Amino acid sequence: MQNIEDLFYAFLKKRKTDLVNYKIVDWQKYFVRHCSTRTICHDCHREIEQHHIQLKKRLREIERKRLGIVGHESDKDSDSEDGIHDDSVALDGRKKTV
Repeated sequence: MQNIEDLFYAFLKKRKTDLVNYKIVDWQKYFVRHCSTRTICHDCHREIEQHHIQLKKRLREIERKRLGIVGHESDKDSDSEDGIHDDSVALDGRKKTV
């Protein structure tokens, strides 16, 4: 995915025009042909986020072992990693409210 401003400036450069004189219809057509977008549902985003949280925990534990830190210390400065999701907005939670 690319920045829309970069895409717009590429359009201006290709058309050899400036910010004042470009045609909006030409920009819209260029955008449709050249833009690549990606969307993701909330449930998939939640799964990806959960994966990254677990990976962070594993890497932190590996680093603790490497440094010789014994036990499982709680990180007071970390996000509340285990409770950051609201299940009511996940697919199962939405089904329950319908």
